[in-house]
Amino acid sequence: MLDSLWAQLLESISRKLPPAVFDSWVRPCRLLAVEGDHLRIGAPNPFSRDWLAQHHLDALQHAAQEVVGGHPRVTVVVDEAATTESAPAVTSPRGGGAVAKLNEEQLLTLAEIVAKQPDATLEELRRQLQRQVKLEVSLSTVWRGLERIEFTQKKDPLGARG
Repeated sequence: MLDSLWAQLLESISRKLPPAVFDSWVRPCRLLAVEGDHLRIGAPNPFSRDWLAQHHLDALQHAAQEVVGGHPRVTVVVDEAATTESAPAVTSPRGGGAVAKLNEEQLLTLAEIVAKQPDATLEELRRQLQRQVKLEVSLSTVWRGLERIEFTQKKDPLGARG
């Protein structure tokens, strides 16, 4: 039942959000539970949960109203199953324990830039970050930032939604 309802919600949400935003932020989630009029959506990590809650909760809410009717309450939580499935087998830090160059606020800015310009090159993203947060970073730092926000490179096969 949850899979069927989630498929209907995805269909509705896909009409409300740009394809790059939908593919990057909503598609990796899943419907975890329906408890009365409360729908609990699981995001793959805390960053995705926070991004969805801050930027796309209205779209999720409208989709839920369209699919189930009434005034359902939607919450986004971390999907613990997805977190454990995607956790690395080795827990040693990469780069000898180097500290990440982009903090959470800067990652949110990067995610906003990508949402507005999904086809931007790494160089274009680097320049936008430099302009917006006054931070000089390398292309590899931008790439690692995209990995941290779990940005997907998947494209719509026909370039349009059906």
